[in-house]
Amino acid sequence: MSTKLLSFKGHDIWITVDGKEVEHYGVTSDESTNSVQCWIPSENDKPFAICVRNDPIEIDCALKIFLDGHACASFLFQKGLKWERTISYSTISATEVRDFIFGSLDSTDDDAYLEGSTLQSLGEIRAEIYKATVLEVESTGAFYSIPEVGKVHERSKKAVNHQVKFSQSRQLEKPISRSRVNYLEKLATFTFLYRPLAVLQATDIAPYKRMLLSVREDSSQPTPPPQPTQKRKHSDMRRRKNEEVVLLERLSNFQESFQTEMEKLRSEINQVRARKADKRSKKKVKQEPKACFVPGEVIDLT
Repeated sequence: MSTKLLSFKGHDIWITVDGKEVEHYGVTSDESTNSVQCWIPSENDKPFAICVRNDPIEIDCALKIFLDGHACASFLFQKGLKWERTISYSTISATEVRDFIFGSLDSTDDDAYLEGSTLQSLGEIRAEIYKATVLEVESTGAFYSIPEVGKVHERSKKAVNHQVKFSQSRQLEKPISRSRVNYLEKLATFTFLYRPLAVLQATDIAPYKRMLLSVREDSSQPTPPPQPTQKRKHSDMRRRKNEEVVLLERLSNFQESFQTEMEKLRSEINQVRARKADKRSKKKVKQEPKACFVPGEVIDLT
C-alpha cells in the first residue's frame, strides 16, 4: 500500500521531488509516541521539498525540519489560521537561501572514517511539530548553518545511496520575516526514510513492475508497391522476422541483466542486515539522547 501524503494529528505532510508528488510506501504510526513514518523514493541531483497543510488550530505551533539529523528549516503556524506551506530551502541570511537536493553518497572503505562516523539519521527527513509561544516578531537572530558533506564509511551506509546536499546560495527578492519562539510540548513527528527506488523495490517496500513484451505488426508501414513478386514478398517477411528476433534477443538480454543487478543489490542489503543483527546480539544499542531546544530559538515566518 502507498499514499501521496502522511496525515496525523490534523496535519498533512508530504514530499515532492523535482516538483512532483511521490509515492509514500510502508506507512506506520505509533500513537504512544505521536509519530508516523514511511519510505519515499529519492532521485540523484533532484531538488525536493517538504509540503505541510493543516486546518485552523487553537494554539500556535512550530514546525522544525531535520535533514540527515541536521536542523535545516523551521516555520511558525499561528493559531486560528489554515496553513499550507512548501519548504524547499534553508535560510543562511536574511536574503539568502540554499535549496534542498538529493545527491549521491560519497563513501569510502578507509577505517579512519569509521570511528568518527555518527550519521545515525542518514537517509532521513524528519518533521517535528511543537506547541509554541511567540516571544518576538521580526527577530534578527542567527540563521541556519549548512552542514558540510563528507565521506561516509561503507559499513555506516545502512544501504543508503543518497544523502541531502544543498544548492549554491541564491538571493530572495525580499528579506525573510522571522520570529523568536519557545518550543514547548512535542505534538507529532513525521519521518520520511528516503532511498533510491531500486533499493525500495529490492527490499519489497515498493512494488516492482516487470517489463512485458508486446510484439505486433506495425500498421503504419507504407503499402508495398502493387503486384510485388513472390520472391520480394518472402524477402520482406524474412527481414521483418529477423528484426523481431533481434529485438526479442535484445530485450531478453536487458531483462536478464537488470534482474542480475537487482539480485546483486538484494544480496548486498541482506548482508548489511545480517551484520547489523549480529552486532545487536553482541552489543546493546545506545539510546539516542533527546533533542534539547534552547528557549528563544529563531524561526522563519515566510
